[in-house]
Amino acid sequence: MCRDGVVTYTSLIFDSMVKRVLKPNTTTYGALVHGYASKGALAEMHGLLDLMVQNGKKPNHHVFSILIRAYDKLGKADEVMLIFSKIRQQGFYPNVVNYGQVIDGICKLGRADDAMLNFKQMIEGVTPNIIVYTSLTHGLCTCDELIFETTSQGICPDKIFFSAIIDSLCKEGRVREYKKLFDLMAHLGVKPDVITYNTLIHGYFLDGKMNEAMKLLTGIVSVGLKPNSVTYNTFINGYCKISRMEDALSLFREMERNGISPDIISYNIILHG
Repeated sequence: MCRDGVVTYTSLIFDSMVKRVLKPNTTTYGALVHGYASKGALAEMHGLLDLMVQNGKKPNHHVFSILIRAYDKLGKADEVMLIFSKIRQQGFYPNVVNYGQVIDGICKLGRADDAMLNFKQMIEGVTPNIIVYTSLTHGLCTCDELIFETTSQGICPDKIFFSAIIDSLCKEGRVREYKKLFDLMAHLGVKPDVITYNTLIHGYFLDGKMNEAMKLLTGIVSVGLKPNSVTYNTFINGYCKISRMEDALSLFREMERNGISPDIISYNIILHG
């Protein structure tokens, strides 16, 4: 009922439950918080959270996730940051999902400094995931700045980190930066996997650099990795888009020779080419 936004009736049920001396648990509170959040009834939502605490029930990560989403929808980044500060002072530690939501919301408002502030707080105790890295690289931070912040906190950038940033840079056409980042991986001893290669190949195709992309296909094999269907689909799609059908069909056949079964995407690309 709460999910459908039918909050008034569920509030009456909640009141009836309390009058019968039945103690609502965290799940009960969470369901009603979700209902208020879906209506944008922030005052009622906070009132319920206060009642929850008074009754000895601590909001969990899921409840805070609902709270953050409600404010994000309204573009209220400052309120989210205040809430975040308050819950940390009360001894509650946000998880990677909570931080990811906050950082993503702040990034969408173009507030780079606030995003980096939350990122710094996060990496003191929570390991970032690909969603966090992707949010930060959507035009808000330079790669150098992000790498400095992670390494200065003792976090060694891994394949997930590099793949997320390279993907963002590729989509933005920042060729020099993603090539530089790929080289930095080797310098730091982080071995790219086929996903990293696929991301970079896609970037080269977006930038019209077919020869560079083909060099990477050779590079995948030379480092002992095996191209997958995504690798070949990227090439086939790229060649079809520039009407090089012979090259596309050649790779399609090579794909089969190498024991990689074409998937539905492979066939759709060829048929639409």
